[in-house]
Amino acid sequence: MIKSFLTLSCVLFAFATMIAQDRDIALANDTNTTLAHKDYQISISPNPATNKIKITNTSSVFVNVTVYNILGDEMVIKNDVEQSIEIDISDFPSGTYIVAFQDGETVTTKRLVKN
Repeated sequence: MIKSFLTLSCVLFAFATMIAQDRDIALANDTNTTLAHKDYQISISPNPATNKIKITNTSSVFVNVTVYNILGDEMVIKNDVEQSIEIDISDFPSGTYIVAFQDGETVTTKRLVKN
């Protein structure tokens, strides 16, 4: 009985891991810079960027925006972004960054590439 349970658990875990990996690959190949979340959309443009990015929030929901480097260090924090904001990234080294959007309940992230 225990052996059957452990075997089933291993199979389910392997299946869940396979699905998660497929999802991560699909997200990594996503070049869309518009984030649809609940009843609003947030866009980052341009992406990839060189000097400045513009973050546009098309709703009346305020979001907090944080840009992290690949090591998880906070590079920029902007609170209560309602419509749009420009962020200067000219001093950032070239690389990949994570832009996190928090609406009080949920944190959603988007990838940003700095050339």
